[in-house]
Amino acid sequence: ISHYNDRFSQNSKDLDSYYGQLDQGNIPIIKGYVLDEDDQIRRDVIQSLSCHFHIDKHEINQIHGIHFDDYFAHEIQELTYMQKDGLLISDSHVITVTNKGRLLIRNLCMVFDRHLRQQNQTRYSKVI
Repeated sequence: ISHYNDRFSQNSKDLDSYYGQLDQGNIPIIKGYVLDEDDQIRRDVIQSLSCHFHIDKHEINQIHGIHFDDYFAHEIQELTYMQKDGLLISDSHVITVTNKGRLLIRNLCMVFDRHLRQQNQTRYSKVI
């Protein structure tokens, strides 16, 4: 998987296809997307959450010129259930994943994945 500022691509999954494409002088990409502004914001939020187990709302606001709590009002509402279960701590400045929440980090990140929401209305309670 490769990330560029506004692009996302996935390489061939098997080595024969991968090297075959390279031997033909092609880049071995099997699919790709051009990310819109919303995709880029969500990518940064999900990456921060999954890699650092926290989201600095002020940092996201500064980088993307948004107001985090307004932009992600729906997602913050969903996170309240997870906060009640002790998976995260959220305040006006930061969202921090607890040790208990680290076990379900993919589920926490799913809340911010707009494309996943459009494909499947999976909710936190259904996942666990």
